[in-house]
Amino acid sequence: MTNATRFRSIATIFSACLCVFITTDGVSAETWAERLGFDADKKVIIIHAQEMGLCFETNDAVRQLFEQGSTCSSSAMAPCPWFADFADWSRAHKDADVGLALTLNSQNSHYRWRPIGRDEQVRSLVDQKGLLWPTLMQTTVNADVAEVEVELRAQILRAQLDGVQPTHFTTQLGALYTRLDLTRLYLGLAQEYWIPAVVVELTPEQIERFREMGVPLPEDLAVAIQEYPLPKLDDLQFVPSGATYDEKKQRLLELIDGLSSGITSVEFYPAVD
Repeated sequence: MTNATRFRSIATIFSACLCVFITTDGVSAETWAERLGFDADKKVIIIHAQEMGLCFETNDAVRQLFEQGSTCSSSAMAPCPWFADFADWSRAHKDADVGLALTLNSQNSHYRWRPIGRDEQVRSLVDQKGLLWPTLMQTTVNADVAEVEVELRAQILRAQLDGVQPTHFTTQLGALYTRLDLTRLYLGLAQEYWIPAVVVELTPEQIERFREMGVPLPEDLAVAIQEYPLPKLDDLQFVPSGATYDEKKQRLLELIDGLSSGITSVEFYPAVD
């Protein structure tokens, strides 16, 4: 099987648009890369652009990346003001990998958005101005899971009506991992629509890593993720920050060099000036 054929296979099932193969020194336990047909000693890297639909500047950055031949994965936020603009572009570029970032927060101080669901159906998701909560804590404390489901289904429907057929789901700011009932809803919608959700395989090493980061994982949450049947990531990382382009590039290369074998999604937030 050629690399191109392998790429099309994983893209169909898992939403990958850029796969980079790098040999590592050792062979670890079976990874999701192996389960999807890649060699045990390969790093499979998905470059994933976040926050499409947020504004013109984010949309235009991804358009330029694709038009310049830099294939990457992306996800768009349906409640945001510039989602329709990105949907127009997506309809004309069927080969582009576009997922849906299920959105429960409007985190910017002076640039915010409302839910898509009708006001009376999503009251627990908004502040006194009718805007989605700005912080994860507010969403975690106030959100009613039934109202979250109404809103997420409305976002999926809006995407479909706008001609976007999401290749994957993500959770904006990780909001759907803050409570077990929200995580179960997230994973359940992925299975119902048969659209893979971005989920990291919880190996003992990953669980320990999260604990070291101050993110304890309740046992029930770990079980829910382990029982989720669709393809998962072996790891998730973010493009490091840097004072200059060259510094950022060097830190990214060092991050990639230090990855273990398996499927890793590397997240970034592109925008033009």
